[in-house]
Amino acid sequence: METQETLNTMTINSKSTDEGLTPEEAKELHTKLNRYYRNRKQGKRKARPVLRPIGDVETIQKNLTIQKSPTDWDNLPNGSLFAVDSAGSLLFTKISNSRALCLNFMKTQPVGGASCYRIFV
Repeated sequence: METQETLNTMTINSKSTDEGLTPEEAKELHTKLNRYYRNRKQGKRKARPVLRPIGDVETIQKNLTIQKSPTDWDNLPNGSLFAVDSAGSLLFTKISNSRALCLNFMKTQPVGGASCYRIFV
């Protein structure tokens, strides 16, 4: 059990209220707390698994079937392949209602709406 003397010295020495801190001391305390919490979190992150090749890579030729009539962008389900032109020079995958992934360049692009040609593998 603590005595009255130790309680009085603890309250005098500790600056637990905001009134006793100057702006510089408050900023220093804030940075110390941020460093403490950041360092505490770092050990808890899980490492991402490394992708390893399964074996030798083989190049295959595959024929794609391209729809002759264009389809509306909104009717195309997410994850489906499509092309902007009927020749299929640039291949895309619909990611969401507003984005598509170009498979030729591996870049995402915003899409507001379009008519596109579905591709079947």
